[in-house]
Amino acid sequence: MADSAPSDGLNLDSDLELQERVWRMERVGWVVTAVLLGAAMLGAFGGTGLLSRGHQTEGDDLSVDFPRLARHSTETSFSFVLRPTGPEAELWIDNSFFQHAALERVVPEPEAMVRDTERTYFRFPAIAPHAPFPIDVSAMPMGYGPLVFNAGSTNGPSTRLVLFVFP
Repeated sequence: MADSAPSDGLNLDSDLELQERVWRMERVGWVVTAVLLGAAMLGAFGGTGLLSRGHQTEGDDLSVDFPRLARHSTETSFSFVLRPTGPEAELWIDNSFFQHAALERVVPEPEAMVRDTERTYFRFPAIAPHAPFPIDVSAMPMGYGPLVFNAGSTNGPSTRLVLFVFP
């Protein structure tokens, strides 16, 4: 009778090096899955989450609620709240914004819209001086990558808005 190596019953050749490579790939897969789940929970893929909306306030005279992440060719809304000091409220947005986004609508509808070399101005009749005046601006981003622009109220504060546009 010939001597044979002890068997575990399956008579399979074990390749420990191959098994360790498989385990390494499994760990990489777990890390990638955890990173993607974390990003999704933060709002990196749209919807709600910590990264989905930004809010900036410049004193009591200007606040903006805006998306930090947007999609190309998808309507994106910016909510401004001004506190006008006189009978008119006037919001301005850098023209650099309109080079990378198409204006869809402004609510309430402005009584005048004026464009100069640097900015576009939206004039509204104010309801009451020093009362909050909400303005919703909807636009469609037409480019990819970071979209950086300034917005503000005439004779008031301004703020710099940064959002990232995904394909």
